[in-house]
Amino acid sequence: MTTIAANPADHHDHAHDADHKPGFFARWFMSTNHKDIGTLYLIFAILAGVIGGGISGLMRLELAEPGIQYLTGWASMMAGKEASLDEAYHMWNVLITAHGLIMVFFMVMPAIIGGFGNWFVPLMIGAPDMAIAHEEWVANLFSGLSNNQHSQMYTLLGAMKKNLQKQEEMS
Repeated sequence: MTTIAANPADHHDHAHDADHKPGFFARWFMSTNHKDIGTLYLIFAILAGVIGGGISGLMRLELAEPGIQYLTGWASMMAGKEASLDEAYHMWNVLITAHGLIMVFFMVMPAIIGGFGNWFVPLMIGAPDMAIAHEEWVANLFSGLSNNQHSQMYTLLGAMKKNLQKQEEMS
């Protein structure tokens, strides 16, 4: 007696179950694969570079001609009222500080240490993966959260300064 089906249409091959690929969310946001984590770090660094480059563009736009062209307008937009020259100077300091912090701590360091480190160190030493892959994944998650907190910090500081100015005007 044979176990092979006489009709090939009656025979079902279940080999397709062996090739399991995770979905988009599971692959990119719950992965412990060193190449996926390194790619996420590089994507994060590119996004931070775009934000830092945008701030750099604003500073270059202001410095294109002598004098103050745009700072008072930007400070007025952030404060919700007509901005003084001191507030415009404060806006300049905020731009310089935000640009420096974003470019160093949110672009260069994640790209070099997180991105290229996760990609190339296991390949150079011949390891199949990072030693503590879950820790790398959590570090990548915290990089995004810290960037969010950094952005909210500047918004909060601007709101606190505006509130202090209102209290000075009332007293």
